[in-house]
Amino acid sequence: MEKINKKEYDIYTIIRSNEEDESLIKLKDKIISEKIQYNSKVFDDNYLLRFIRARNCDVNLALQMLKKCIEWRKEEKIDEIHLFDYREEMEVLSLHPRGYHKTDKLGRPIHYELLANLNMGDVLNLTSFDRMIRYNIKKIDYCMKTFFPICSKKANRNVYQLTNITDLKDFSLFQIGRNIYDYIQADSVIMQEYYPETLGKIYILNTGYIFMGIWAIVKTFLNETTTNRVSFPSSDYLSDLQETVIF
Repeated sequence: MEKINKKEYDIYTIIRSNEEDESLIKLKDKIISEKIQYNSKVFDDNYLLRFIRARNCDVNLALQMLKKCIEWRKEEKIDEIHLFDYREEMEVLSLHPRGYHKTDKLGRPIHYELLANLNMGDVLNLTSFDRMIRYNIKKIDYCMKTFFPICSKKANRNVYQLTNITDLKDFSLFQIGRNIYDYIQADSVIMQEYYPETLGKIYILNTGYIFMGIWAIVKTFLNETTTNRVSFPSSDYLSDLQETVIF
């Protein structure tokens, strides 16, 4: 798609194609005509564009998606998610290490997750799936509001996606339990439906035949766009990752 002149945008604005720009105008017109109440500070042009891209510039589908997100944010009180006290955070992270560290070559923040010897039973002795999901929402909401602007300033251009790296070294299916699928599915719905176009690239390291069986199930929770962004680097993954990730 032809891109509009970059000079029309500041570093905090996602560059749009002509089609996307027209779709955004139509979407905002529909929001006004249907008198949809929403937080304009949250649903700025960048956020609205995510719904347009997620629905391939189909304004009606983007509007339906947006409505569901607005309702979800109201029901779950997402505007107050920063107040959520995940007091067990450090204990959980000691069993399930994950977090953001540096940026890739495109300026996107990198989120790492280590599943070595993860025992979900031990984790659930400290917390619950519902609280884990709430914590995930808090972190991605913070990433969008804080990390993306900081990374945009550093890269001197808009950064609106993140890179995720998950390491499965010493991972065992027997340590996580079958109910993990419900957690993965719930988390996938949130990321795809309410924070669309946030995941730019997903790398899964040290996969084996056990994980590929899990992947056959997990990918049924994902849309085609997300699935196409998942890569399984070879055992020599450091050289593979150097194409996009800085070490």
